[in-house]
Amino acid sequence: MSQPRISQILRLLASHDIDIEHLDDPEQRRRLVDLYVRHHRPYAVSESLFYGLDPAYEQVRQVIEAAHRQDVRMTVSADLAPDLIAPWRTPTLTVIYAEASLDLEPSLFAPAMARGEATLLIRHVSDDSLLAPWPTSRPDIPIVHPVQQVWDLYDLGGEDRFEAAERLIGVTLR
Repeated sequence: MSQPRISQILRLLASHDIDIEHLDDPEQRRRLVDLYVRHHRPYAVSESLFYGLDPAYEQVRQVIEAAHRQDVRMTVSADLAPDLIAPWRTPTLTVIYAEASLDLEPSLFAPAMARGEATLLIRHVSDDSLLAPWPTSRPDIPIVHPVQQVWDLYDLGGEDRFEAAERLIGVTLR
């Protein structure tokens, strides 16, 4: 990274009242999360919506198995991942980040036409940071970093998801 780019980033942080000398302060870290949620947009090569009848955890397990068989790295985000860290709501639509498109078992998943009828949103991404599992007590479910989970909760929308995002932020900033 070049010195001019570093200076640019430091000016951006300062313009949002983020004091990099005190990033151990929960308020400063909260401001970083807010900045990420407001300004970051993960680049998705493609998005696919699917509907499954099994419970959310079983659907995610099936996607993990499919990704493993296809040798595709993937991580799990909201709604399911926050439930592993700061349970608040029953997962209904789960975002999956994958390094390539996934072929899912047609007997288990049907293509969905809109988010409102989907139970899975699979984002094919080229950003390795979205594919790096965040360490948890559940290594069987590779989850994306909690800040991205917060972004996804806001992206999926709904008052209960906003509350889930606040709980997740509270737990991870401790």
